Order: sequence, then C-alpha cells, then structure tokens
Amino acid sequence: MKSQSKHFIVNYLNQTASEQELDELSQWLKNPVNTQEFKSFVQIDYAIDHIMEDFNTEQEKSDFLSKIRKMQQQKKVRKLWTRICGIAASILIIISLSILLDKYPARDSLSVVVNNEIKPVKNNAILLLETGEEIVLQEGSALHTQNAVSSQEGLEYSQAAEADTEMAYNYLTVPRGGQFHVKLADGTKVWLNSESKLKYPVHFPKAQSRVVELLYGEAFFEVSPSAKHQGADFKVIHKEQEIQVLGTEFNVKAYSEETNVFTTLVEGKVQINTPREKYILEPQQQAILNDNTYALSIHKVNLREEIGWVNGEFIFRQKNLKQIMKILSRWYDMDVIFENTELEDVKFVGRIQKDQEITEILDRIKTFGIIKNYEINEKQVRLR
Repeated sequence: MKSQSKHFIVNYLNQTASEQELDELSQWLKNPVNTQEFKSFVQIDYAIDHIMEDFNTEQEKSDFLSKIRKMQQQKKVRKLWTRICGIAASILIIISLSILLDKYPARDSLSVVVNNEIKPVKNNAILLLETGEEIVLQEGSALHTQNAVSSQEGLEYSQAAEADTEMAYNYLTVPRGGQFHVKLADGTKVWLNSESKLKYPVHFPKAQSRVVELLYGEAFFEVSPSAKHQGADFKVIHKEQEIQVLGTEFNVKAYSEETNVFTTLVEGKVQINTPREKYILEPQQQAILNDNTYALSIHKVNLREEIGWVNGEFIFRQKNLKQIMKILSRWYDMDVIFENTELEDVKFVGRIQKDQEITEILDRIKTFGIIKNYEINEKQVRLR
C-alpha cells in the first residue's frame, strides 16, 4: 500500500479526512485489489477499537498508551505493531467465526432477490392545505394555489401583501423513501428528510417571531435573516424544545421512535431553550436533548457527516450495522431483519449516495465481509 493511500485511510478512520482526500480514496477503491487492502485495514482498526474498549478503567487505558509512547521513543514501534496486529487478527478470527459460522451452518454465498420493490429516494410529499385538502406532490407533478407553486426543486410560497391576512397553516409530510424541499413565505429554505412532518404558516405576520414546528423527523433550515423582516427572529418548535434563530443554517433530527433530539449548527447562531435551561450553540456544535429527562449535552461534530443527507449522501463513521440499517430503512422505505443479531453490532465505515440501488449498497457491505449474504423479497431485507 502506498504511503499516500495509507494516509487517506488513516485520516478517514480518524474522521479527519478532507473532502479531497475522501474523493481520492473513493477513486482508489474502484480497483478490486485496493478494496481488499482497505477491507483488511478497516478490520484491523475495528479490532483495535475492541481492544481499547476492553480496559476496565481509564487508568488502565492511559497506562497502555503511555507504554506505546515509551516504546516509540525507544524505536520499538515495529515490534509493538506486530504484536498489536497479532492480537487484532486473533480477535478478528473469533469475531468472524462467531458471526458467520457458529450461529449458522454453511449456506450458498449467492444473495437472493425476489420481486425487488425497494427504490432509491425520490422527491415525494403530501401537502395538507388550510382548507383540509390533501395533495400528493411527486416528481413531475404541478401545483398552483393562491399562496404556493411547485417546481422541480420543490414547493415555493409567496408572502401575503396585506399585513392583516388571517393566519393559516399548512402541513408537509414526507413519507419513508421520500425527501422534499420547501421555500417558506419569508424566504427560509427547508429540506425535509424521509419520514418527516413540518407545520408552518402560509404567511408570516410582519415584525413578529416567525414560528414553525417540526412535528417529527429531520429537517435542514437555511433561515432568511431577521434583518430582512424588521428584526423578527425565527423559531423552530419540537415538543418542549425551542430553537431561536437570528439567521443561520442548522439541522434538527427528532424522529418519533428516538428519545433524543439532535440540533446541529452549521453557521450563524441559535439558542436552545428547554424547560430546564438555555444554551447558545456555536458552529460545528450539536445539542442532544433527551425528550424524557430534558437533559442537554453539547458535542463537537463532523458537519459533512451530520448533514450529508441534504447533499444526497450518507457518511457512516464507526456506526454499527443496526444504526445504519435504521437510517436506510427510512431512506429506502424497507424493513430489515437480522437473522443473526450479532451482526447488529458490527461497525462499518462508508459513504452512500442517494441514487444507489439497495443491491449496490448490500453488495458493498457483503464485499467487506460484514455480512455473508442477504435476501430481498419485495420491501423486506434479510441479512445473514
């Protein structure tokens, strides 16, 4: 392996790779020989992660790392690396055998596809008007109402000219397997991910707070600055959390089956208001709020990974297969069954494009040896 390629992989696993390095790594992986080398490298990284997790205390881990630094100073790196790789290889053999052999007898390595109805994500949504009428919005469909028009990019509202226009609300629901973009009457742009629902006014009162509600799901907001609206701020409500905005870009993830709400700031300034506290986020920070306890924690995150879905991709770094399949289930409107539950905890790193067929993704995971094979029957996927 060339040192430059090795450098790209190391940065990728450490979550420090630049966009250019990720693109070059993707090109490098098109060669089957390189793919096999990458697979081996990732497996060793995964095994070492397990070694580090086996320490009973942080002190034990610290002592181990101190010994590594000391051996590096004594120029015994090669001997140490050989020892670590040996341990890693032993663990990988145990993991592979327990996952792929012990639980199940030998099977045909060919995957089975029967009547595959799983399709890549499409622009698709259901609009509930203030009149109670429901309209299905799909690619190629046209809509023209008093307040909004549809286009290839999504739905666009126009602000009412009269200040005393009666307040009315629309609901935009994006089903599993869909995505949608809407430009609100104030100029704010919103991207809705699969299985999401947004409530918003048809127009915004002048010089008053602009308020929308994310009922569930995930949405990325590019907010029209308050300076264009007589200083009126912008607020996103979800249950007991309020996000107060002055003009910024941020992402909110709040799926119904999850207890945590994730708010990620890309640029600008937002204030998180909860029943217990307030916190002002800085760019590249993510606030995690527990819906049950209202506990709030703040973390620095990789923005490309967190909001990649807006640009048509998902980037997975050190996520396990269960987490990945949960995301893909929404994206592809499918159900996933793990015939071997131990597969749920196996980690996988990769980048998936929205226009990829599900068979392409599963074949890639299979190539890395994470799964032995899979079966697709209509909209159900079985992993083995």
